[in-house]
Amino acid sequence: MFLKVSIPVKKNNTNNTLLDILHKQVRPALGCTEPIAVALAVATAKKYISGNIKKISVVVDKNVYKNGARVTIPGTKMIGLDYAASLGATCGNPDKGLEVLEAVSEKDIETAKKYIKENRIEVKLDREKDMLYISAKIVSLKGYAICTIENEHTNITFIETNGRIIKDNKIQTVVNETKNEIQNYSLKDFKKFADTVRLEDISVIKKAVEINSEIAIKGMKNKENFAYQLREVFIEEGGNPENSILDYPKILAEAGVYERMSGAKKLVMTVAGSGNQGLAATLPLIAIKKIKKFDDEKLFRAIILSCLITIYIKSFTGVLSPMCGSGVAAGSAVSGAITYMMDGTLNQIKIAVNNSIGALAGMVCDGGKRGCAFKISGAVSIAVEGALLALRNAGIPDRDGIVRKNVKETIKNLGYLNNQGMASVDNCIIDILFNKQ
Repeated sequence: MFLKVSIPVKKNNTNNTLLDILHKQVRPALGCTEPIAVALAVATAKKYISGNIKKISVVVDKNVYKNGARVTIPGTKMIGLDYAASLGATCGNPDKGLEVLEAVSEKDIETAKKYIKENRIEVKLDREKDMLYISAKIVSLKGYAICTIENEHTNITFIETNGRIIKDNKIQTVVNETKNEIQNYSLKDFKKFADTVRLEDISVIKKAVEINSEIAIKGMKNKENFAYQLREVFIEEGGNPENSILDYPKILAEAGVYERMSGAKKLVMTVAGSGNQGLAATLPLIAIKKIKKFDDEKLFRAIILSCLITIYIKSFTGVLSPMCGSGVAAGSAVSGAITYMMDGTLNQIKIAVNNSIGALAGMVCDGGKRGCAFKISGAVSIAVEGALLALRNAGIPDRDGIVRKNVKETIKNLGYLNNQGMASVDNCIIDILFNKQ
């Protein structure tokens, strides 16, 4: 999940550490990150073997399997991990990371379809793998090559070709055995950082506004997009959603997510390994900035806070989880950031995060697909309401469900609910998706 394992942290190093975390956790990607990571593994394996491809075998964990089942590959109308693997072999550029399929063409698509038709692609599920796991093996007329990605979408831990080990970092890979680095900090630290950091040190935030806005604006013009249709409903009822703080944030977020899940060939700035989390953490703030006519600095600093809180929550729930990270983690984070953007106090920011977690906890992830847009719309609606209530010091009381007055304890409870209480959810979802229930 791009997060480092915990080491002792001195508070005077807070800025450097949080800057480092943001630079590693806020990254551009083309397409849904799970199928893209599959394409990256295959493309990397292909880099180390030549000759005509006879077979591509991919093994993935249940979360990658689930999230890639129904999402459209960017620049195509192809759906599923088998097509992602096939495209990784036909046109993937492993040096491009999460933009591995940037150069996909119609010719590449036809070749990928040919591989599928000829049964050269095989994707298997390993239900025993708990963390992000992708292992791709290409067999050609000249031998074989294997590439394994673990724990993070771009974290290549193993490469082998024809018996020769090129890379083997498996022994060094430690995931969540100790607290993640960001867990040494608090919302107070995140707010102080957002208040004081030099914006020129985080150019990625400005880029996030640019590219996430682009895909959302594209979505608002697409008649098939849920957001386009919802906007039409508001207009028919005599309203103008672009002027409503209750409506425009959710519509803009919905527009961006729908486009991404539909295979739009547009970059999105991810947060904590997810493009939908990136959209949910930024687009509501961009919408409110437009409505309230805030300046760019206020927007950028609010997005910094939103990203940090998202990463913080995800450090407790995991990079991929049974719970919808975009709705629950990013939705709760953006609620705190909305409160911050509207000059809320630290305590009000905490109330907003608690409000949203209390309402959103348990929202299930049933894979990446167009329907994610509905979920994000609902989550953002709650996030806005939670923020507006927090600004009036109205919040869910202590020990009301999983909510605790100490917001870190609420987030810990969320992690426990996700990791322990919902442990069997992914297997159930997979059974449902593939009609095995």
